[in-house]
Amino acid sequence: MKPSISLILQALADETRRSLLLQVVDEAKPVGELVPPQSISAPAVSRHLRVLERAGLISRKRNGRQLLISLNHESLAEARAFLDEFGKSGSAVAHSLVSSVSKTPTKKTVERFEGIEDLDDDEMASLL
Repeated sequence: MKPSISLILQALADETRRSLLLQVVDEAKPVGELVPPQSISAPAVSRHLRVLERAGLISRKRNGRQLLISLNHESLAEARAFLDEFGKSGSAVAHSLVSSVSKTPTKKTVERFEGIEDLDDDEMASLL
């Protein structure tokens, strides 16, 4: 099953996990060679790796006694595509947000985005 964009973004929100991801951008590395950005315990690194794996951002592969961690470029591209949606004009962003919230938006959601096409960039940013 493909992870949701929410899981991907939550995983990327943490500085430690981003640091671990950056270490495997070019090639797979054994878990023991990953260096956390601050002095955290091995179990903590393992928990961060599980979050990244659950989000589909990394995969684990056994190579003899080593456990190799590699970046899943597809999930990262999916997050990038989602974030690129925010580069669109205001009404496109509003439409994208409303449809990502729900197929049938609630009355509260509709009221929040009502008249959004008339907002300037600063007013748009305050809504997000």
